[in-house]
Amino acid sequence: MPRAFGFPAPRPLGGNVSEEGIRFLRMLSSESKILNKYLAGNNLFLKKVADFMEEYSNNINNLLYYDKKELDDYIRESELNDSYNSGKFEEKNEIATKMLIKNKTIEEISDITGLTKEEILKLKNNN
Repeated sequence: MPRAFGFPAPRPLGGNVSEEGIRFLRMLSSESKILNKYLAGNNLFLKKVADFMEEYSNNINNLLYYDKKELDDYIRESELNDSYNSGKFEEKNEIATKMLIKNKTIEEISDITGLTKEEILKLKNNN
């Protein structure tokens, strides 16, 4: 039997490969969670593979495959949250600055704006 790197040489895909083996290989190259569930069918092993791939891919940093719309929605939502939070932070800074000008205590400013004492002190030192 021919060997490659100390292992038996791989057999060409063909009549000796089971239908489950072919479905498994298709799952590994799939970009769709729905397709993987379909390919897994009732095979317990393939269901575990599909579940693992989905769970692993739920973390954006580990994305193996995705639905393009799902990824686009995630990115759009992240960008909206970032811009919204940035705007709110700037607004809080403006309010805190005005309160500092009116000699309000750091505790009062923190209670009203939700900024930390360190953030308020930084604003105070910059003005």
